Amino acid sequence: MKRMADEEETTISDQPGSTHTNNPDDNRSGSWKDILLIAVFSSLVALITFENTIGGEFVFDDNGAIVENQDVTSRERFGEKIVRLFEHDFWGRPMRVSAHKSFRPLTVLTFHVNWLQAGGRLDGRVFHGTNIVLHAVNTFLVVIISALWVFPRSGGVFSLLVVGMLFATHPVHCEAVAGLVGRADLLCTLFFLLSLLFYFPVAVSADVGLGCRCVCLVLTLLMAALSLLCKETGITALAVLFALDAIKNQIRLLPYPVMRVNRPDKRQGNATVVAKWFSLRSSILALFGITLLLVRLRIMHGTPTFTAENNPAAFVEEKVYRWLSYWHYYVVNVRLLLLPNLLCCDWSMGCIKTIRALWDFRNIPSFVLMIILVASLAFSAHSCMSFFTTAPQRIITSSIVLLIVPFLPASNLFFTVGFAVAERVLYLPSIGYCCFPALVLSSDLPASSRRQIGKFSLGLISSVFAYMARARNLDWRSSERIFGSGIRVCPDNAKLHYNLAHVSCKGVAESKTDQDVEYQRCKGLYEKAVSLAPNFGEALGALAAFYEETDVHKSAELLARAVKINPYSKRAHKNLGDLLARKDLSISRAIMHYDNAIRIDPEYADAYNNLGNTLLASGDMNKVEQYYRTALRLDPSHPNANKNMKTFFSQKKSPDRAQTEQRKEKKRHIDDLPTDSRDWNRRGWQLPSKPRKDGSCSDNDRSLKHKSKSKSKDRGKSKDKGRSKDKGKGEIERQGEHNSEIEGTSKRQNNDETEEKAGKGKTSLESGGKQG
Repeated sequence: MKRMADEEETTISDQPGSTHTNNPDDNRSGSWKDILLIAVFSSLVALITFENTIGGEFVFDDNGAIVENQDVTSRERFGEKIVRLFEHDFWGRPMRVSAHKSFRPLTVLTFHVNWLQAGGRLDGRVFHGTNIVLHAVNTFLVVIISALWVFPRSGGVFSLLVVGMLFATHPVHCEAVAGLVGRADLLCTLFFLLSLLFYFPVAVSADVGLGCRCVCLVLTLLMAALSLLCKETGITALAVLFALDAIKNQIRLLPYPVMRVNRPDKRQGNATVVAKWFSLRSSILALFGITLLLVRLRIMHGTPTFTAENNPAAFVEEKVYRWLSYWHYYVVNVRLLLLPNLLCCDWSMGCIKTIRALWDFRNIPSFVLMIILVASLAFSAHSCMSFFTTAPQRIITSSIVLLIVPFLPASNLFFTVGFAVAERVLYLPSIGYCCFPALVLSSDLPASSRRQIGKFSLGLISSVFAYMARARNLDWRSSERIFGSGIRVCPDNAKLHYNLAHVSCKGVAESKTDQDVEYQRCKGLYEKAVSLAPNFGEALGALAAFYEETDVHKSAELLARAVKINPYSKRAHKNLGDLLARKDLSISRAIMHYDNAIRIDPEYADAYNNLGNTLLASGDMNKVEQYYRTALRLDPSHPNANKNMKTFFSQKKSPDRAQTEQRKEKKRHIDDLPTDSRDWNRRGWQLPSKPRKDGSCSDNDRSLKHKSKSKSKDRGKSKDKGRSKDKGKGEIERQGEHNSEIEGTSKRQNNDETEEKAGKGKTSLESGGKQG
């Protein structure tokens, strides 16, 4: 490596595929000793900046991706674990039924390794420590890659110091480093940079033999594949390799499809050999990239599906306003890189309003960004046509490539993504951004002035960034702080209000009175979430718990709305069944909703346990015992199933028949329910039958209908059959995907507790997400 870096001048070798750099500007920046010192120093700064994330909780999406993910917290043979990782998505759900299709098996494997390192426990220190180390290693590699591919000797080592310090301390990296779900971005960037490192002797170095080049090329392709297994952005590594290869070797790609080398060399035959070997390398990269995409699409079993809550701009019908909204998203991303003072953990669900008019003032910065982007692309095209003859052309074009290309998968340009803006997706593109300040601070100023101004500016910016990053890290240490800070930035995000209420208001609806300040605060958060998103099923269910004692009919109406909005939500059915059984409104209706929840998820232990509690009143002891035992089999550590089993056996030995008869008399008719709920249930709905072991649903989806009065049974059956045929499986799948997204990051929090009130939901929604 030292020989590659210290070469002052080389000529075209007769070895096939060799390239040369006879321009002094193409030599690496400074000696390798200085480069390594800067890389190590930048890594230490990265460790110091993010060390206060150790000891943080599992917050937001961490719960769905780690705490609740059986692929992380289960002990299996290594071979079985690998098979499961390739069959499941990032959240532990089968790829066939996953809405996000986020296939990141290598990232999940590292979570599992952390779980094993902690002795089979979810120790946040181990998980957060791994993220910090990965960020430090990435910072080290960013300095090395900048020295190899971007900056010439004329920039000196100061340019590398600027890149390393900015990347180590940038506050926009907090979500990727402090949030454990950001592990995907850290690992993706790690293998992305390693692919650039191994590709350098293949494309640029002139003193490497053919055998060594082949080995390095294989390692390059392997690193690119591993980057893709960590996150979808990894596929852009191949495109970046192609572009940097052309820039470094001064290959003209435009306007002619035939490539040639612009070097004043009399041995034109060797120059042609250089172009041919560049074409061969490019063809290998292209074929390998296409193969990776085809394999990934086959594993995904289809394309991802998202809802308007996750990415509102994607659901704007007018194309003009849709793309103006996208460009507004780009402006927000640029602002996060330039001025990272307002950071939010969730930019979806009303946080960024879509563009609905041409005269919207938010279009002004979008038009400015369009002009800058067009000018940058024009400059890159001009540099390409002139064979990248000057060092500034190569530096600027390389920085543009490193900034724009890794961001393309998150741009909605080729396919719709499941988020509006996400700070963690800027982790990899920020490498290109950090190169621009380095170019400015090392520009052609007088030596003394440049040294003084550059050092002062770098020290000031790095200190401010490090302070902001450490302050932001404190927000990521707990769920309450991260959601509270998000509400301050995005007060119109219904998801953030719901999440804050859920993590800070557990048990308030049961233990507090309506006169209590904490009771009113929590109720207000849920009401705010419902007002911002009227079809927010989880918020409706949570709010119902606050009306259970004061207005039971309003509580039932809210829960019925939640079920109507999403009939495929197992939690909504379970919550409504809890209320009907607990308040003795209708035991038969409660049993029906528990059955629906079990059909949606046959492994829903809470539904089995609560169904057993309900059937205890009817005296059917055989079924009660069966449901209790099923709950314990599905969840041996269930908080209440063991207690219920003991109570059941005590009642079985000495049953109190008088008490049983009294409880039967308390059953009320369906008419006690709110009008909307009653009318809706008479119409019926479709639910999928019991899923197969692989998570898919059978084609014979059965129609579930409330058993109404005996006079209308036959008439109701005929209506249900006609309605079932009209809806078909397409609607069932569409409703199921909608459920996956409405619950979003509800897969990303702790399992609901059995004894919670009807309104309890999971902590967060996706993304999700997700999550990217």
